[in-house]
Amino acid sequence: MRQFLKYICSMAVIVATAMSATAQEQVNLGYCAGESTTTGKITANGNTTVSAAICLTTQMLAPYEGKNIVGIRAALASKTNVDNLQVWLRGELEGENLADAAITTKTDPKISKGWNTIALPEGYTIDSSKPLYVGMSYHQKAATGALSVVGSAVDGAFYGQLGTDAAWEDLSTNGILSIEAVVESSMPEYDLGLVSAICHSGGDASITSFTVTVANNGKEAVGGFTLTTAAADGSYSYDNHFDDAVASGQKVKLEYTIPVALDNRARTHTVTVKDLDGGLTDALEANNTITATNTLLKKVLIEEFTTEMCGNCPPAQKKLHTYLQDSGMDERVVMICHHAGFGTDFLTSGHDSDMSLYFGVGGCPSFMFDRYTFFGYNNPSMFVSGETFYKDMTEECLGHEAHHTINIDRTYDGATGKIHVEVSGERNAIVGTNPVRLTVYLVENNVGALIQSGAYEGFTHNHVVRAVGGDATYGEVLDWDVNAYSKSYDFDLNYGWNADNMEVVAIISNYNPDNCNESAVDNVESVKLTSTTAIGGIAAEKATIATTYYDLAGRRVSRPTNGLYIEHTVYTDGTTKSRKVIF
Repeated sequence: MRQFLKYICSMAVIVATAMSATAQEQVNLGYCAGESTTTGKITANGNTTVSAAICLTTQMLAPYEGKNIVGIRAALASKTNVDNLQVWLRGELEGENLADAAITTKTDPKISKGWNTIALPEGYTIDSSKPLYVGMSYHQKAATGALSVVGSAVDGAFYGQLGTDAAWEDLSTNGILSIEAVVESSMPEYDLGLVSAICHSGGDASITSFTVTVANNGKEAVGGFTLTTAAADGSYSYDNHFDDAVASGQKVKLEYTIPVALDNRARTHTVTVKDLDGGLTDALEANNTITATNTLLKKVLIEEFTTEMCGNCPPAQKKLHTYLQDSGMDERVVMICHHAGFGTDFLTSGHDSDMSLYFGVGGCPSFMFDRYTFFGYNNPSMFVSGETFYKDMTEECLGHEAHHTINIDRTYDGATGKIHVEVSGERNAIVGTNPVRLTVYLVENNVGALIQSGAYEGFTHNHVVRAVGGDATYGEVLDWDVNAYSKSYDFDLNYGWNADNMEVVAIISNYNPDNCNESAVDNVESVKLTSTTAIGGIAAEKATIATTYYDLAGRRVSRPTNGLYIEHTVYTDGTTKSRKVIF
């Protein structure tokens, strides 16, 4: 899901904006209101064909019954590796083309970055009795983030087939696909439509904040208007008046509040254009109401690939932790370290190795931020570091919308080392059709290093993955009770681990076994293992449980011979100690 997958439930939205003044006026019909981006966040790997589409509902089509669709506007975030672009109309996603046309890198016009307007030679007469899919298909020679996806999630505004043999998916949680049907029709005199609406959690506990984008799809300017915001269950309704003048073809973003407390739960509100100032009549009602499901409190997952052979890892980690602490972002970030990517070490688990292979990690230190792809990388793991990089990526991810809550309850029996974890939460009403996965980790901090290259004084390993719930490296698909979920896990505390230094981390993410770019994290949460009252207790006497030896290359040896070795001792209280010894 890239992004597990960003995610507001919306009613059908019609956006009609002026394209050109020809003998017959034309309007553009879609969801994006003419907006596009040059940053592609959805990618497919390899030499393949990628398809994407939006669905125009019967309500959206009704005002244009009998009118002709004469072309399609499709925006590309990048044209790199794209050599053919076809646009089409279909009655079903996997149906026959009702109309189509194509351009290449050699035609006139040729494929361009940004908007491509492609005429449909035969056109299509609108039948508003059934939905219509407006789509594009492009061939790529190699991986590229060519799809332009903007704004917040709108139901029906983004379907994708990310590869020749891939299945169609509802990707609307990622935002709106930049594509529009060009309809041969006169523009209405006045038409104010809602493009997107986001309801914000957090802030002042007594108010709820909204960010709403409106577009003027008519010929004439609108001088002012009123928006009505109401709870879907009818429990309250508030009017907000705006004096903002909106010119023809203009979009404006409005921010306002209503005096209602909103906790961090999935709630649904409707926003409606109630009145236009001056007694003006809004020509189209189809775009006057939008449903905004509130975004939820968002945290960011930062994953680092690191090993003891990586001399650049300790300073990179120190810069990251310094940034998080100085900026206060440590309250909004959860970290995990996978000991793989540049060889292995004594902390490497099978899970770490699998993750390194799946995400194509080519060296350390490598970082992933919510498993999103940035900077044109072919996968989410990035071999870069620095405070500016950490800041930009963290803030970018915090700008994404979370659609799942995560609550973690745990009990720990200090006498037996048994750990029981209950993870529960809920989702917004519409989050796409892709099944999301829950992954639960036990991680440990303050683990003594053996032979860490580049270590500074006082360096310890942190965020070490010790166990994965259900032994499920890529998580387990959630079962839903309407929009709620609950799952339990049991762990055994290894005597080599210190319970007081351990955390439980839970993440909700997408997962595509064939494409690591479709494994974005929606939300993450963590709690300390022993912050609740433990039952029983570890024996007070500090005795040695196990002593192991490693050569200077980090390889474990069963019986040291003559030379210098690292001795690693584990005690009954969970602490460890490492020292150099000579045999």
